[in-house]
Amino acid sequence: MMNEPDLDAPLLSVVIPAYRRRESVLLLLADLFRQRYRRFEVIVVEDCGGDGTYEAVMKLFPQVIILKNDKNSGPTVSRNRGIRAAKGEIVVGLDSDVTVP
Repeated sequence: MMNEPDLDAPLLSVVIPAYRRRESVLLLLADLFRQRYRRFEVIVVEDCGGDGTYEAVMKLFPQVIILKNDKNSGPTVSRNRGIRAAKGEIVVGLDSDVTVP
């Protein structure tokens, strides 16, 4: 049974810039959605990698906010774009090649 979100807990925004890391991003998202803390949003910013990250995230994790840059701009620009879109009281940036046990 999935844990229900604690509505009194702060909203956490997780921002992930992604460039040609489709498989890593999908593994990271699976890790995030297995966490017990349930009051969070995930924002992936796809940086024109052309490897199908955008489409795979949309298909497999429709609850994720996914933004796609018009041109490759690098991780800092992508992370900042995700931070601007974040609604959380706390914002965490994760690289696309990490795992969260």
